Formats: sequence, structure tokens, C-alpha cells
Amino acid sequence: MNKFIGLAVCVALAGVSTGAAAQFGGMPKLPGSGGGGSSAPAGDIDGYLARSTETAKLMMSAVAILDFAKTPNGDKAALKAKLTAISSKKDTKELNAYKAEIEPQTKALNDDANAVAAIQANYAKASAQEKALISAAVLNMLIAVPRAVKLAKDGPELLKGLGSNPANLGKIGKIKGAVELFASQVGSTAKFAGALPSLAKTVKVVVPANPQTATVTAYNDIY
Repeated sequence: MNKFIGLAVCVALAGVSTGAAAQFGGMPKLPGSGGGGSSAPAGDIDGYLARSTETAKLMMSAVAILDFAKTPNGDKAALKAKLTAISSKKDTKELNAYKAEIEPQTKALNDDANAVAAIQANYAKASAQEKALISAAVLNMLIAVPRAVKLAKDGPELLKGLGSNPANLGKIGKIKGAVELFASQVGSTAKFAGALPSLAKTVKVVVPANPQTATVTAYNDIY
């Protein structure tokens, strides 16, 4: 874990550019169908972009849930609205445009040295459904961070092969946008991500041996 966190920070710095359970009902469909995933093969631009969209959504939704989880009596309606907005984005271009909307939650989570302790304390008092939601978010973030690191590294390699194929030239901006988004996500969550293994023990989540092929948890499967 420390190894991939260190790598994540390097990539970013390199510029690779408690309430009633019913209140949680009707959570929007979010990334994670419950199946495993694998990295797109080298040169598979469409696969890379699809993987990028899924991973970026996975990260944003996990951040939104975990920031909510560290605040007692948080605004559930606001969380649902945030998750709905994230799930509605079609690609990394739209997610990049939405990035500013999630930055306050990201900063609050990453800059608060007591964030993990607060989540642990609130988890102990949470309902079964709330616990399931928090656990899913922790697992999904454990998966999303290393995937984001890999995608940030793979993007430039894909770009190298686009020059000889005019049909793919229109996708250059999309790939660059994905790399930029992941550099931002990884860099802005590095401190909190380093504490995820400790939090995982509290919420009864096993750190995935291989995040690239690990099974993510769909929040809509919980509610």
C-alpha cells in the first residue's frame, strides 16, 4: 500500500498533469456493477477512456461518501444529489468540468488529520445500511487510487501512438483530460489514501491484492 501511494504522489507531482436507514433509500446507480475489471490493453483507446470514466466516478463518489461519513448528522439529501450528479457524467471531460464541485469534500477529507478517527467513530454508531455504504466507499477508493495511478501512467503511452492514426486524433484531448484528472485526484487524496488500510480494518474491508482486477461494490446493490 505504501508503495502505490508513493507512486501516486510521484505521478501527481510530475505533472501527469446516524439517522434512519430509510433516509438513505433510492441511492442513484453509481460505478461498480459488482464485476471485476481489468486494464484496457495497450493501444485500446476506447477501452482506456471507458476505464477512465469508471475510475474517476469511483473516486469522486467514494470521496463524497467518506467526507459525509466523517460528519455527524450530515446532509443525506446533499449527498444523494452529489452522487446523482457524479453518476450522470458521460466521460472524463464532463468529470473534469465537475471537479471543482467535489474539491471542497476532497480537501476536507484530505486535510483533516482527524478524518479517519471521525469516520471510525461515526461508523461505530451507524445503522447497518450506513455501515455498508461506508465500507463500500472504502473498498472502492482502495481500488480507485491505484487504478488512477496506472491510468495516469498509461495515458502518455497511448498518446505516443496516435500520431500515425488520423482517425484517433480527436481522442487526444480526451486522453490528456483523463491524465490531468487522475493527477489531480491522486495528488489531492494522497494523505487520506495513506490511512485507508487502517480505516479498512475498522469497516471490515480487505485491502485488494490486485486493485486492477478487484471487484468493486455498486452502491445501488446496497440500497
